[in-house]
Amino acid sequence: MEQTKTQISGLSRETLVMPGDTLHEFMQEKSMTIKEFAKKLNISVSQLKKIFSGEEEITVYIANRLQEFFDSPAKFWTTLEKNYREKLKEVSARYSAEQIACWFIKRNKKDDTEPLGNMKLHKLLYYAQGCYLAFNDKPLFDESIFAYTHGPVVDSILEKYKGNRSIQNCDNVVLDDETENFLEKVYKMFGQYAAWKLREMTHNEMPWKDTEQSSIITQNMIQDYFQKKWLSKIR
Repeated sequence: MEQTKTQISGLSRETLVMPGDTLHEFMQEKSMTIKEFAKKLNISVSQLKKIFSGEEEITVYIANRLQEFFDSPAKFWTTLEKNYREKLKEVSARYSAEQIACWFIKRNKKDDTEPLGNMKLHKLLYYAQGCYLAFNDKPLFDESIFAYTHGPVVDSILEKYKGNRSIQNCDNVVLDDETENFLEKVYKMFGQYAAWKLREMTHNEMPWKDTEQSSIITQNMIQDYFQKKWLSKIR
């Protein structure tokens, strides 16, 4: 994989601070669970998860709650959110997790092997995201990856294919050649393994091991690990 790290408009992923990541780290510093933190902010757990993943914003109301209960200046949070939204368009991923998932589903079908199951699909998404972050310094898709019992999971994909032991069909997806070639390399490296083997692999890797259950595995953590562990192996 002969690629060089890229930056967009002079911005690397590190310069774009995701408010949800900062808020998640803040929660961990306070040694609070998601339920406890959501209660303090007077919002639902599902809404808090969406804020962590960047799907929803840290509103003025939430910033004021953070200031009231944790003595954390509201202006810090609103400014962080504003700067993030302004820069997001410049460095956002080109594709969604659903598009990448569909590519894997169709690629697996080409091999005429057994249909792709939920567990294996999520592990392929995790490894694709990690490899892409390591090479390109930006995400392949913007959706967050959570640490669940059976390993890394993308919530939106879990919901879409919930209850399906095997996944055979999805919408057509068209990716650019560079991304297709990248995913092909990822598929050849990790797609050879059974779902349970991939599960065990992720359970022995730092991003999942060092993340509290049901919490977001941050992109920084994924990138740092993949640059050290996998970068040289997937060239």
